[in-house]
This record gives sequence, C-alpha cells and structure tokens, in this order.
Amino acid sequence: MNWTRISALILRYNYLFRRNLARLLDVIFWPVVELIVWGFVSMYLIRSGGNVPLFVAFFLGAFMFWEIIYRANLGISVGFLEDMWSRNFLNLFASPLKSIEFLTALVLSSLIRTVIGFGVMVAVAGALYGFNIFTLGLPLIAFFMNVMIFGWALGVISAGIILHFGQGSEMIAWAFVFVFQPLSAVFYPVAILPVWLQHITRFVPASHVFEGLRTVISTGIFSWPDFWWATGLNVIYISVAVAFFFFIFKRARASGRLAKQWQ
Repeated sequence: MNWTRISALILRYNYLFRRNLARLLDVIFWPVVELIVWGFVSMYLIRSGGNVPLFVAFFLGAFMFWEIIYRANLGISVGFLEDMWSRNFLNLFASPLKSIEFLTALVLSSLIRTVIGFGVMVAVAGALYGFNIFTLGLPLIAFFMNVMIFGWALGVISAGIILHFGQGSEMIAWAFVFVFQPLSAVFYPVAILPVWLQHITRFVPASHVFEGLRTVISTGIFSWPDFWWATGLNVIYISVAVAFFFFIFKRARASGRLAKQWQ
C-alpha cells in the first residue's frame, strides 16, 4: 500500500467535509438531537419510578454506541457514494490507486468523523444529563473498536452492493445497517427476544457488545465471553466484507461496468 495516495484521499474527503455545512450537520447535529431525545426518554422512565443511574446509562450508552455503528457505516458507504455522485470513481482508478488503498482511506476518514461525532455526544451527555461514559474505563476501548469494525463491515458490504447494482440502489447506504438493529439488542437484552431469534443474534457482533455494555454498567464486571464473541465475529464480518467488495470490484472492472459509471 502507498500511504501517500491514501493520505491524499483522506485529505480530499476531509476537504469535502469542511466545506459543506450539510455534511457537518450530518456528523454532529443529528446525533446530538437524537441524544437529547433519548435523554428525555430516560428522564420520563426515571419519573415513572426507574433506577436513575441505570436508565440514563443504559439508554444513553446504548444510543451512543449505536451511533458509532451507524456513523462508521455511513463513513464508508456515503464516502463511496461521494465519488459516484461526482463521477469521480473512474478517475480515481485511472490512477495507480489500488482498491485496498481506496478502502483504507475510507476507513480512516470514517474513523476521524466518527470520533468527532462521538466526542460531541460525550460532551452533550455530560452537560445535560451528567452521564460520563468514560467511567466505563478500559472496556470502553473494547466496545468502541468492536462497534467501529462492525460498522465498517456493513459499510463495505453496502458499497459492494451499490457498486454491483448501480446508483439506483444508493438507499442501501442508509437502510442496510438498520436490518441489524433489532438483532443487535441495542435498547433491550437479548433474553426478551423469541428463542429462535436469540439464536440468530448470537452471530451478530453488536449484540455481544451491547450485552457486555449492560453487564459492565449494572455489575461493574467486564464480560470476557461477550468480548471474544464480538471480536471473533467482527474478524469474520470484516474479512467477508472486504473479500465481497474486491470480488464485485473485479467483476465490474472485467465487465466494463466500472467504466460506464452506472448511468
């Protein structure tokens, strides 16, 4: 891999981000608005007789980690769409740029944007609700990296689907991730799901992250089984996602679809 080409792509994506207010709103404004809404939900449950620290931590913590998945996914899939919308995708690959360098640039650009959005949410949660997610300690790093990788995997798969079916399928970039939300047990424990669905959620990395998050918040104990399940599944997911994208990219190049810009 050539890090000069990767750095140039990251710089390009960051210029797009800095010069467009709509993109800034997407990264910062919408997560903050939704965080405030879930904070009010927590306050309502508290007034109904709930456990104050647990309700705030469960809902706000779960929302913040789901936003990481969602933003990491968009960082890949929408970053890919930016090049389709500007008819720049073919130009990129007329250069010596390799597909692995392209994906690496998207991943690193996604990481930068997600960290910025996460930092804003942490500040808002602390200011409005007195919730400090850093009290989780070292498990926070394990949770953060696992949900990031899961989001990247979904984003890479979305990009591969759009590459195969063309620009008419661009809604996949926003919709595909929500297929996994009910299976991720974001705001409720896996145990409340039907038994047959519980078996499926075991193979979704995010479900183990959110189960582990609730365990740490309620007991202070880090669940190593959930961590290893999430990590192992994420290795499989990201490997399959990258292999899928490379396969679709190779077919698109061989068939000439890459040169047609999907028009």
